[in-house]
Amino acid sequence: MFVVLLYYYIHLSPCLPACCQDLAATRLRDHPTIPPSATPDAVDAGEAWPAAFCAFQGCQWEEFDGDEAELERHLREKHAEELEPICQCMLRGKAPDALRSVYNEAISVKGRQQAPIAGASLDRTALRTLTKAMQGNKVEALICFCCGNIHPYVDEVADKGDIKWHQPVQRSDATGEFLFLDQPLEKIQKLLGLQVYLGRYDAVEPMQDVKLTDHESFEDWQLKLPDLDDGVLLCCPEDPVSHVPLIATYSNIRNL
Repeated sequence: MFVVLLYYYIHLSPCLPACCQDLAATRLRDHPTIPPSATPDAVDAGEAWPAAFCAFQGCQWEEFDGDEAELERHLREKHAEELEPICQCMLRGKAPDALRSVYNEAISVKGRQQAPIAGASLDRTALRTLTKAMQGNKVEALICFCCGNIHPYVDEVADKGDIKWHQPVQRSDATGEFLFLDQPLEKIQKLLGLQVYLGRYDAVEPMQDVKLTDHESFEDWQLKLPDLDDGVLLCCPEDPVSHVPLIATYSNIRNL
């Protein structure tokens, strides 16, 4: 395996920069970071430019409210014939993002050959994109239900983040019983039950009869398991009042 990887590194990887340089020189527009309908002279005009557009010469595709997914789809439909051969120069040429990686690298090559274009029109587009990305609950600081750590959650790149939303309670396909994170409810109750916790730590100062429950009700830190008489968990529920409770889990937490 090492020999094969070494062969690919020696014989294929060096062709990637050269191919991207050729693509940038022969197929991309002179200013690939602005829409085809715009000109560098208008960069300070404060115009509302399209958010997504194509950098290939002669291609007029642009979408005012477009996003990266639409650009990716356009590249696959219209320019795969030019991009896919260059993907073969990559060690991960069949990766889902290989086509876009080649396209981005070619734009970077073109951009390094000239001073970057900057101005009010680009700023306006960037601010509009940022506003769209932050609408609603797309950017949050979630608390892990198990360890209590707080981590940023960005909906647009949720798959790459450290914390994710989960619907913990599901029915087993085999038995029809409720499971919590794929574990029996009774097992979860013994691990995270409120009464289990209080049985261990309620008495802060036993000799002075000082208890946690004298000062804290834990009402904001509970999640009720279904089908159990005493199924109250002590945790950090992000959404404990909805019909289907949601929790956030940190990727480094091991399965229960």
